Amino acid sequence: YSRDLISNIIMVWTLAAWWEAWSLYLAISVGIIWVVSCLAVLAFVVSCRYRAHGKRQARRRSGDNSTTLLAFFHPFCSSGGGGERVLWKMVQVLLDRQRNAAKTDGDQKRVQILIYTVDEPSPTHVQDLLKHVKDRFSIDLTQREMDAENSLRFVHLHQYKHYLLPAKRLSLLVESFRTMQLAWKAMTYGGKWDLMPDVFVDTTGCAFTFVVARLLMGCQVWAYVHYPTISTDMLKLVWERRRAAYNHASYISRSKVATYVKLLYYCVFAFLYGMTGSLARVVLVNSTWTFNHIQSLWKWAAWNNFIEIVYPPCQVSDLQQREPQSPPPRRQNVILSIGQFRPEKDHVLQIEAVDQFLCSHPE
Repeated sequence: YSRDLISNIIMVWTLAAWWEAWSLYLAISVGIIWVVSCLAVLAFVVSCRYRAHGKRQARRRSGDNSTTLLAFFHPFCSSGGGGERVLWKMVQVLLDRQRNAAKTDGDQKRVQILIYTVDEPSPTHVQDLLKHVKDRFSIDLTQREMDAENSLRFVHLHQYKHYLLPAKRLSLLVESFRTMQLAWKAMTYGGKWDLMPDVFVDTTGCAFTFVVARLLMGCQVWAYVHYPTISTDMLKLVWERRRAAYNHASYISRSKVATYVKLLYYCVFAFLYGMTGSLARVVLVNSTWTFNHIQSLWKWAAWNNFIEIVYPPCQVSDLQQREPQSPPPRRQNVILSIGQFRPEKDHVLQIEAVDQFLCSHPE
């Protein structure tokens, strides 16, 4: 009995010693891998910043010291939505201010505008696009054609258009990572890094591109946010398990486990979204609703009062020129909903709400 007891004690002691040695080896290995990974990432960031800074300095030494390179990240700039109207109004204002400053003050400082687009290049691309902008938005840049040719340039990324395709799984993370890839391709265009902007302006809500622009390239980052990528409303929808939606499958709303997993995923993404969004130094939003959500997510920008409301431009001059009808038309009981047919507009929910309202008030 004593011999067996001693053998068991020795075996347990050996196993404990082996486990202690293995745990120490594992901890040291993980620590070394972590340190090496951090040093590799730091070296990559420093090398990118150094190269980007060198390209800017080379441009200034070449006699272009008075030019500020301002890049708009708007891949679908030729579309006809509200986001594109904001983009082209910004371009119009920049061109007008630059021309007026040159006339009145003799200011030689110039702004070179870059627009990152997935449109395919063509000999008449600029002329056709400016005509489309005039017809669609009544923003006439054709009168500034000479200014546009000198101050407006497009970086065509049509070969990377597949980065913007919808993802089937983990769409928020995957699509955000792809926008980072597209931003990298845009700013290192052709692998030459020659079009390194001083200011990076995102007008599409792709906050993860700020990591490339700010951390890697050292640009100032401005943003115009139409709609947050994630909001507390989305978290609330998942938590309450109310109904299926375009980004919330029915099987998730029926399962507690799937609900908690997705809620954790949303919380992690919201944290990352807040971290990346806080890299911006000028943040413009289009409404008080967006302002409140961005305030709650982009903490650093909120604490430093970087966030301002700038309502989207609306063309009303044509309506003002119309003569009022006499007598004025009688108002009808009509609910007019205006919006693009996209999943996030949730037109089905509007129809369900009207149906519930009519059932409650049939009169």
